[in-house]
Amino acid sequence: MKQANAIVERLVRQNGFRAALLTNELGLPLVAFPGGVAAEAPAAMVVKIERTFDRVHRWVGLRDMSEAVLCDDAGQRLVCVRILVDDHDLILAVLVPPKRPYRRAIAQAAQDIRRTWST
Repeated sequence: MKQANAIVERLVRQNGFRAALLTNELGLPLVAFPGGVAAEAPAAMVVKIERTFDRVHRWVGLRDMSEAVLCDDAGQRLVCVRILVDDHDLILAVLVPPKRPYRRAIAQAAQDIRRTWST
């Protein structure tokens, strides 16, 4: 878990993101940066997004969904990436400021989490 903490913190700090949160399939926060009460609201949202992944898969027939992006009218994004590791279904949620590139950094963090989680 210590390695996942470092990955999430590095993701936020190096890319100028506002926050990042790693949850399990129940929406329980495993890692949050910055931590504290601010992580609770995104964690609740991630549970709903996890359910949306499953519903879209069942209803629309899209294969297993790996990413959902919610945008507000100011251009801020909540990017949620599903990370499947062994028997674990994790969600990495990242709050991205407007006009900030994010795909490469989040993909790298997800890969790093996958690698450290399975060892």
